[in-house]
Amino acid sequence: MSMDYFDDYEQEFVRKSKLVRERLNALPNLSGERRKTAITDTQKVFNDAKRALSQMEEEGSKNTKDKRRKVKLLEGYRGEFGRLQRDMEMASLSESSRQRDQYGYDDGAGDSRQRLLQADNTLDESKGRLTDIHRISEETNNLGADTLTTMGRQKNQLTRARDNLGHIEENISRSRRILRAINRRVVTNNIVLTLIAVVLLAIILLIVFIKWGRGLLH
Repeated sequence: MSMDYFDDYEQEFVRKSKLVRERLNALPNLSGERRKTAITDTQKVFNDAKRALSQMEEEGSKNTKDKRRKVKLLEGYRGEFGRLQRDMEMASLSESSRQRDQYGYDDGAGDSRQRLLQADNTLDESKGRLTDIHRISEETNNLGADTLTTMGRQKNQLTRARDNLGHIEENISRSRRILRAINRRVVTNNIVLTLIAVVLLAIILLIVFIKWGRGLLH
């Protein structure tokens, strides 16, 4: 039986995503090299959170008794990760804009930023649709599993009913044998009683005959 590490990866993701959020919130107070270093370090932590989420998804795809709970949690964590990803991209884009302003050139950063935001929104919409598809797939799988479970229970009920029917037929056969034995005993008893009656009648006739014969002799 394989081990379930979902909860461990969940704790790792929550810890890393919280750290990313804290560092992103601290970026406005930084500038220059300190800001660049902070963004680089935050990106590393963000990658760790992404890796933990991927491992959670792998564990959540396994057929376990609490699979529905995991799928529900993953939906929320994917949304949180998407927001972190947008904020990370905004922070990186903002740093690039700062560098361009510092060195005195502008190559259409506004348009590039707008296109990046549009692409990011499109990516989020695609992720949302994929999440919905994944959720529907999970619900379908769960429905199929429930149906198989119900069919299994019905099969067991039919098996028990068949076994009970076999016991009933066996009891009926035993009752028939008992009735036949009783009938044979009744017939035997009737024959015995008839023979006894015949013998008694013969004895009575013999006694009467003997007495009648003596009367004739006298």
